[in-house]
Amino acid sequence: MLQKRLPYVIDCPLHGKVLIEEPVLVDLLHSDAVTRLEGIQQHGVSTLDKTLYLPGIPPINRLEHSIGAMLLVRRCGGSVEAQAAALLHDCAHTVFSHVTDTAFGYVVHEEDKDEYIATTDLEDILSSHGFDPKRVLNEHLFPLLELDSPAICADRLDYGLRDSRAFGYLSDEDVSKVLRSLIQRNGRMVLSDQDAARTLAEAYITSDERCWGSVLHHWIYVKAAAVIKLAMDKGLVSKSSLWSESDSEFWKRLELASSSLPELKAAIEDVHAEWECIESEDGDHQLVPKVRVIDPDVLVLSVVEGGDKREEHVSRLSEVDEAWRERMLQYKARKGRKVLFNARLLRN
Repeated sequence: MLQKRLPYVIDCPLHGKVLIEEPVLVDLLHSDAVTRLEGIQQHGVSTLDKTLYLPGIPPINRLEHSIGAMLLVRRCGGSVEAQAAALLHDCAHTVFSHVTDTAFGYVVHEEDKDEYIATTDLEDILSSHGFDPKRVLNEHLFPLLELDSPAICADRLDYGLRDSRAFGYLSDEDVSKVLRSLIQRNGRMVLSDQDAARTLAEAYITSDERCWGSVLHHWIYVKAAAVIKLAMDKGLVSKSSLWSESDSEFWKRLELASSSLPELKAAIEDVHAEWECIESEDGDHQLVPKVRVIDPDVLVLSVVEGGDKREEHVSRLSEVDEAWRERMLQYKARKGRKVLFNARLLRN
């Protein structure tokens, strides 16, 4: 039998202090499957330690993001079931997050989610509180949590706000303005302030261009993925170990093993090295970027004939802001093409 726990106090830089009293959420927050996410960095190997920092990439972990997604659903009046789904939506992420996807060639935390869930007590916790694990662990059943791009949802909005604030592209006041304008209409997230929506959308594009989709960020991911593949070929890494260790534990183990494996040592040194990536028409390497944009739903108020009543409806920002529509389309056209580049080693 699960013991009764005290309420859980969250202290978040975006939302402030929030008291969580719902028993299922409290138990999930204390579970090993959720707490381990604190050791998994949102931006993969790029924030492993101070020698691996990329310009503008701060250390944000998957637990912060998962709790943030839950709090956004909560702010919009989402059910406890939807909040639990938000908290667990990234629970199957492995060490180094999307670096592992590069190593395996598919999105591991999505394709192998069931494999990981079977090794945890998450289903037991959910069932003990009367929730259907299959529903809660299927984030696509909850539109407040997951929607196709470019709509905003808790997942996309949290990392957009959290990362853009950390990168310096959103101020604390900008974040507060977005959160104050966040409402729910027909089960979807809507921003009531069009200015806040435009500020958020612009910051999201800037974060994509300078950080998430940068060529240097991609190159370090490629180098780190090569380390993981080599370690697996040498029998040093199993699939299960990608879920059982933190980023730092996993990397330290490989560094220790590399003392007797020159090939692995060289691959690790490549990750720690300082690189410069220069786009060139005759580049030796290529990147087909994932273009990230958002086009938030916004609340539009119009005066009804007669002028004594106002009527509201929801539109995409691009439908009411022509300048934003052009900006978004131009960015997608420019960023969506294949990039050729050369990688130059500056310092090993």
